[in-house]
Amino acid sequence: ELVDPTPFLGGGELVLTTGLRMPRARADQAAYVERLAGVGVVGLALGVGVRFATIPVGLRQACRRVGMPLLEVPLPTPFVAITQAVAARRAEQQNAAMHRAAGFQRQMTRAALEGGIAGLTAVVARELDAVVLVLDELEHPVAWAGETSDLRERVAAELVALAARPARTSIAVVSDTGTLAVQRLGGL
Repeated sequence: ELVDPTPFLGGGELVLTTGLRMPRARADQAAYVERLAGVGVVGLALGVGVRFATIPVGLRQACRRVGMPLLEVPLPTPFVAITQAVAARRAEQQNAAMHRAAGFQRQMTRAALEGGIAGLTAVVARELDAVVLVLDELEHPVAWAGETSDLRERVAAELVALAARPARTSIAVVSDTGTLAVQRLGGL
């Protein structure tokens, strides 16, 4: 219930407030929302029934303007229930991501054992829904998956640029046709 909670936020939070110290003036409400958005808050939940019977118009307009989700929390809903629900959902998402990563790791291992570098390249390309091109230490193509019509030439040009900056091991180029990421891997 701070007028400015931003010094205590790091971004990515859902701010829960009863609005006890929320200003009544629309301009001040807008400034409050803009401060939250400025530090990367992802949403605002206002508990109604304490200071405000409904969400103030200024708060709604400000959240809409900055694209911040605004939730109305009825008085009987404890904030700890919201916190627990969000934490449980995040845990579910992290668990699912770990299962996907473990499954993908098994796929990559199987592909490498059964199909060598070509099999591994195909699995990575399918998982990323991208074209994958693997070059050897002399920058000759070893394996690729997907359409590579002009990819080899683009990669060759980027490798020349990468060689000009020896401290860098990767480069990414974004264009109208997509993103090209070149990663130079070390070996034994």
